[in-house]
Amino acid sequence: MFCNKCGLCCKLFDKVDLPPEYQELNDGTGKCKYLKDNLCTIYSERPFLCNSTLIYEKYYKDKITFTEFEEIIKNECDEIKKKYKGDLLE
Repeated sequence: MFCNKCGLCCKLFDKVDLPPEYQELNDGTGKCKYLKDNLCTIYSERPFLCNSTLIYEKYYKDKITFTEFEEIIKNECDEIKKKYKGDLLE
């Protein structure tokens, strides 16, 4: 897996439009309330939106390979890191 555990994807709650059911995860500062030391404290029970494997299985498995899906996610992650470099990476 490509994730380097920077926590950036969990620090963008005030930067992206999330479905209402995910707004409760915002700790009020734009970060996920379950993010501690850049790690998810509920990783094994994380919500659907945070689980790329479940997303792949539900929406993409009949369209692309998991490797292709991971490459797309990695590229998106890289773009987010470029956009928010320095702002939220700590």
